[in-house]
Amino acid sequence: MLIEHPSNIKANFKRGGRSFVIVDMQQKTAGPGSNLIEEQEQFDGIHVVETSLDSPAQEVLAIYGNL
Repeated sequence: MLIEHPSNIKANFKRGGRSFVIVDMQQKTAGPGSNLIEEQEQFDGIHVVETSLDSPAQEVLAIYGNL
């Protein structure tokens, strides 16, 4: 069961819509993280590629497109 393994709960909540849920293991609560949602709204409708490369944006997109 997930409650018995708190690290599994946190790992399961890192992707997709679940990443907007704040889990407090001390109080055993979970709820929407409004600040997380607002932070991500700035990227609505924008294709974002995050990389550690120092290459120009067009080159990074070409590399990403070839993956």
